[in-house]
Amino acid sequence: MITDVMEIILLISASALCLFAIYFLYQMVQSVKSIQKEVQEITAQVGPLVESIKSLSSSIHDLTMDIRQQISKINWIVDEVKSKVEFLQDIESRVKRGVEMPVNTLMSNLNAIKIGIATFFNRMKH
Repeated sequence: MITDVMEIILLISASALCLFAIYFLYQMVQSVKSIQKEVQEITAQVGPLVESIKSLSSSIHDLTMDIRQQISKINWIVDEVKSKVEFLQDIESRVKRGVEMPVNTLMSNLNAIKIGIATFFNRMKH
């Protein structure tokens, strides 16, 4: 008789444990479904974000390439201007050297002529 009562208690306990296990598994399934739904929503949002990032990356790459080309052109222009300025400075120094010597000689000669004329007129006065 005690064994019958113990069996009944054991069967009731086993039934309660089974019901608890079924409820627990139901809750776990609901949690997994909720997580799965959230993952799908996040995936749906990440797709356009990834496409937007790809587009942005492509635009940045194109912009970088354009900037590099412009910098290359600017460097070329600066080099050309620099070479032209150096050429003009060289011409200026050549012209200066070519003109200075004859002008100095002319000025020397004119100064000597002036002194000579001044001396001539001074002698004529006396």
